[in-house]
Amino acid sequence: MKTITGRDNQESGFTLIEMMTVLFIMAMISGLVFANYRSGNQQFALENQAYSLAQDLRKVQEMAMSSKEVGGVEPAGYGIYFEEGGLGYKVYADVSSPQNNQYDVADYTVEDVAFARYIYILSSIPNELSVNYSPPEPVTTLTGTGGEVAQATIVLGMQGTTLTRTIVVNRGGLIYVQ
Repeated sequence: MKTITGRDNQESGFTLIEMMTVLFIMAMISGLVFANYRSGNQQFALENQAYSLAQDLRKVQEMAMSSKEVGGVEPAGYGIYFEEGGLGYKVYADVSSPQNNQYDVADYTVEDVAFARYIYILSSIPNELSVNYSPPEPVTTLTGTGGEVAQATIVLGMQGTTLTRTIVVNRGGLIYVQ
């Protein structure tokens, strides 16, 4: 049946099934984007923490070069101490007598640094690692439970994921994030 304008009386538009299909597809795409967004945030947090740790290692090198006094005492060096499974690390001044180039309870803790939520030290090679810098150059000493090593590796992980970032330090003082 034709109307006054000469058009058919049939309505044009979307059916209920077409609308539900479009909404379902939009919901699926939104779910995928949200899942990837969360994963991206976790990766960013872990990477940020790894670079922050590398920066702290460089800061400790600079502290050793400046021979900054701590509590009226000029320390024999500065360092960072790591424990496998730890949720952070210790920045310390090596005030032990005699100098041992590693962290022990007699050393002065400059700062306890906590990692961001869910980030921890997955492993360190060697275990219970002390990265110590002695003035004036500074000389880098890497010490673990088995003694001194030429290169140390700290692997940061994120709980509940397989995400990791690795920080490598060598005896020459080179620090890099893999």
